[in-house]
Amino acid sequence: MFKKTLATAALALVLAAGASQAVTLPLAPPTTYNCSGGSTATGGETSTFEISQVNDNLWRGIESFTQGGRNDQRKIAFAKPVVSGPGSTSWEYTINPYGPQCKATDVLYGGVVIRFGTCTDGSTRTCVRRY
Repeated sequence: MFKKTLATAALALVLAAGASQAVTLPLAPPTTYNCSGGSTATGGETSTFEISQVNDNLWRGIESFTQGGRNDQRKIAFAKPVVSGPGSTSWEYTINPYGPQCKATDVLYGGVVIRFGTCTDGSTRTCVRRY
């Protein structure tokens, strides 16, 4: 009986600790990043994310970017967050309405780095916050 109670208490502590980890997003908008990577973003890109929360599992906004002397904007969404460690959250990132989706987008180090992976167009990119 004691072992069962101890095991239940230990499980409750583990679940409470996991629940206390906060979801990590790109830093307070607007936040600008230097990016490099594949076809979704070629080297030398600067991206600024302006996002707002729709609900607990969805954030939408605009990514403004400069690439090769060209400025543009696109609608984006960060969805289905999974906390992967302190200061780190994995997201599904989508360029709307018909753009590629990156199912393994990791926001790391409290939002200092965003790593886009497993993208439907085969691209990857890494963005590092500008200071």
